[in-house]
Amino acid sequence: GTRAIAEMLKKNSSLRVIELNNNMIEYS
Repeated sequence: GTRAIAEMLKKNSSLRVIELNNNMIEYS
């Protein structure tokens, strides 16, 4: 259970980082 949640959090956080990077590139 906790491992699955941790994996989901890792995936979500990495996706958010990618989205933030894309947004910063667009705004720069």
